[in-house]
This record gives sequence, structure tokens and C-alpha cells, in this order.
Amino acid sequence: MEAIKSLGVNSLRVIYENVDFSGFPIQLAQPLQEIKSTIGKTVFSIIHMTLEGSQYTFSKNFYYLYPVRTQEDFSWFGLIGFFFLIPLTAINFIQSMIRKDVYRLGLCLMGIGYCILITTERGGWTPDWGRYFIVPATLAAPFLGTIWLERPKMPDLLLRSGVIIISLITLTGVIIYNEAKPLVGDRTIWTLDRTDQISMNLRGMNPVIDMVDKVVPAGSRLGLLIGANETAYPFWGEHFERYLIPVFPHNLLTNSDWIDKNKIEFILISKLAQRTKPVPDNFPS
Repeated sequence: MEAIKSLGVNSLRVIYENVDFSGFPIQLAQPLQEIKSTIGKTVFSIIHMTLEGSQYTFSKNFYYLYPVRTQEDFSWFGLIGFFFLIPLTAINFIQSMIRKDVYRLGLCLMGIGYCILITTERGGWTPDWGRYFIVPATLAAPFLGTIWLERPKMPDLLLRSGVIIISLITLTGVIIYNEAKPLVGDRTIWTLDRTDQISMNLRGMNPVIDMVDKVVPAGSRLGLLIGANETAYPFWGEHFERYLIPVFPHNLLTNSDWIDKNKIEFILISKLAQRTKPVPDNFPS
């Protein structure tokens, strides 16, 4: 029963988050987000559903009002997702059942099945869920073509125009306002040095990258002991002049034979790795 409740609550959260203003100028996107929050609270209170809070979440609470961020971890699929991909998937599912169209039905079932798997097996809601729905969104994308199959009557022309206009706005905005590569604003990608450029999505990494660049010479072999979700690519160097050797498993830290065999000259240990598996007292420093 709890699994069914979790599926229901998190499915509604997914639908709610698909009203996504990524790519819109922040001066317009944030007021629209506040309107969305007000409408969402009203609608879900009417049907006696509470989405906000820690119920069926993994590590962070769900909120109706999040700041709009054009960033890979927090964006969904623009307004195309809510207004077109979701309803077109439902329509095509029904039509494929009626017409016994196994190919179209297969796309629908794969997309819906993938959504159910994500919603039930991810261990609870997190704010970055949008990126896990790229596969079902891709499976649903061909259904946009069904808008162009009918004769060009006025409703069809309006739908087609809506798809084109929303897609162009989202595409242009994502290119311009992407937090990882902003083209406008105070900190554009053109005005930053290498460290700032590669750490736009890696908050707090600047001192570590600078330290490695200063201490570890080109051509050195650097051992890395980092957390599961931490990144290694900044440490290769600007021209990939270093050799990176993963220190795995953790106990290789004290294995001098292994260190000598791999000719490791430096070892970088992240704070996350130290918290999960503390450095042994006999580690040679």
C-alpha cells in the first residue's frame, strides 16, 4: 500500500514539475513560478493531496515553490513537457489500443513503464529527478509529429504554432541563460578564467582545482580518492597532461607496493571520501 501511495504522490510531483519555465528570462520565469505554486497549492488542497514536505522524499523536502534554474540538475523539459508530451502520450496510448497499433503502443508502454520504474525505484523524491526522465521524454517526442498528420484546420494550426513558439523560446533561453555556460549577465563564460569556467556547476571546487594546478606538475601521476558523485575531469589539466589513477578500493591507500607499481606521485583525497572512509592513521604523507 505504501508503494502505491508513493507512486501516486511522486507521479503528481512529476506532473507538477513538468510545468517548467526553464529557458524563460528570470524576470518572467520567477513570477510565473509563483503563480504555478499558488495554483498547485489550491488544486491539490481541493483534491485533499499534500505534495509539500518530506513524505516519500529521499533527502530533501518537496516544495511547491522552487527558484527557476536553467541548469541540468534542476530543469525539466520546458512547457513542452506539460502541455504536449504528457497529453500526447495519453492520447496516443488510447488511440493505439483502439487501433491495435503495436508500434505506437510499444513506445507508450516503454515510456510509461520507465516513468513507473523511476518513480518507485529511485528511493524517494529529489529535486534533480528531471534528468532521469530524459528517456521517457525522448520516447514521447515522436508523438509531437501526430499534430502534423491532420488537415491544417485552425485548431491544428494553433497547436503547431504553440509547439514551434514554445520550443524556440525554450531553446534560445537555455542557450543564453544556461548556468553552466551563461552568455549574458555579470559572469559570462567569455569573461571567466579556466578554473571558473569548469567549476560553474561545481560550487566550491575552485580552491581545489587551483591547488592541484599549482602543486601537481604536468606529466605527473595523480591518485584520486573521491566520492561516488564527485567529478575527476578538472584534474586532468587544461591539455590532459596528467595521469589520473583511481584509488579503489580504499585500503590501497596504505599499500606501498601498489602505489609504487602505479608510479603514483600525488594522492588527492576528497572530504566526502574521508567522511565515508577515514584515512588510516598509517597513511604515508
